[in-house]
Amino acid sequence: MPHATGGRSFSGVLVDAIQATVGTRAGVRAESESRNIAFGLRNGRRNRIERDSEREIERTANMSKLMVSRIFWASLAAMLAGLVVLAIATGVGFATTGLTWRGPDIVGIQPTPITWVAGSVGVVAILAFLVGVLGGFVAWIGALLNTAQLEDKVWFLVLLLLGIFGLGFIPMLVYVLAGPEGTATVVRAPEPPIELPKAA
Repeated sequence: MPHATGGRSFSGVLVDAIQATVGTRAGVRAESESRNIAFGLRNGRRNRIERDSEREIERTANMSKLMVSRIFWASLAAMLAGLVVLAIATGVGFATTGLTWRGPDIVGIQPTPITWVAGSVGVVAILAFLVGVLGGFVAWIGALLNTAQLEDKVWFLVLLLLGIFGLGFIPMLVYVLAGPEGTATVVRAPEPPIELPKAA
């Protein structure tokens, strides 16, 4: 007869021990699988955040045609305003300055307070004109970056070559009014579903 232990047979105790061992191993395996799943989910989320950050940086680095147009028109307005104000300040300065003539020659200049004000306004007008020139250069660089993304490089070459030779205003004006948009639209592909391991 099999030896009994505490009212139970030895085979029953052995079966219970085997079941406990198997259950422990299954629990450890399930815990390991759950940790792997959580680690995979964290990695997948981090990778998606990194990809989104790279796409955002790429979209930021590419200057759109709308931004190029705004910079172009603002720089053009600054240059025109600078020229007009400079012409007015020059006229006022000459009109309010006392000149001493000796025959056909000017032998003395007597500036008035209005002359000094007109001179200061003229300096501001020159600075505005220079800022407009700098803005036009920035708009030209942005247009080159934008058109470089087009498959057809005609716009890029025209803007580049004419701009190098100092004839970039007309092509820039045409580009702003009727040029194509070169900034590529980033289309986000759907993320594949995460497959969870099937329970054994």
